[in-house]
Amino acid sequence: MPNLRFERMHDDFAGARVSQHARESAGLRRVVVGRRGRVRADEVDVRAAGFVERRAGGARQTVSLSMRRRDVNGVGGRADDVVAALERRLQAVRSAVAGLERPRAFALEWSDPPFNGGHWVPEMIEAAGGTPVLANAGASSVRVAWEDIVGAAPEVVVFMPCGYDLAAAVDEARRTLLGRAELPGGLVVVHADAYFSRPGPRLVDGVEALAAALHAGAVPEPPDGAFMRLR
Repeated sequence: MPNLRFERMHDDFAGARVSQHARESAGLRRVVVGRRGRVRADEVDVRAAGFVERRAGGARQTVSLSMRRRDVNGVGGRADDVVAALERRLQAVRSAVAGLERPRAFALEWSDPPFNGGHWVPEMIEAAGGTPVLANAGASSVRVAWEDIVGAAPEVVVFMPCGYDLAAAVDEARRTLLGRAELPGGLVVVHADAYFSRPGPRLVDGVEALAAALHAGAVPEPPDGAFMRLR
């Protein structure tokens, strides 16, 4: 598999320009770090989505970022405790939203052009008490048409632009989404970079935040900066 490299975009790049730059770059050989990205190209060598190549004592090792890999640093027992605690938190959310109406939720991972939610995001929506629509569970996000989004009739659109913190995502939503009168349902913007875009323990924080957004009062409110309702 070819090495991927990170390239930082200018802070004034908007969604469409980022997408155009990525398409014009060398295919999957380059990973674009969007606005306010914090990854340094000299720190990690990315081999594939969810993997990094670790260097220790001159040796090279490809490491999965999934929390299911617990033996990389010889701390399997402690990691098992952490995973068990995360699973208890997930179960607490599922129990809190059990029996509640499950709103149809569309995860919008990019707005210009629109991309749907893939990989683990549909499962996060389900755990948070929603019904994912127009989603790609366990597969890559794909470009979708606005008319398909409207036709899916979501009750809420969850905007989670990959690599964006909440402030940047809110700015992008106001620029690209609030003017779309045809866009159905409510609009929730989340801190995608922290809680949705990367595989790891903080996905559980994302489920908790999403449950609070979909079912106000059913679960504790997350920390400030996790999400914002724009309508």
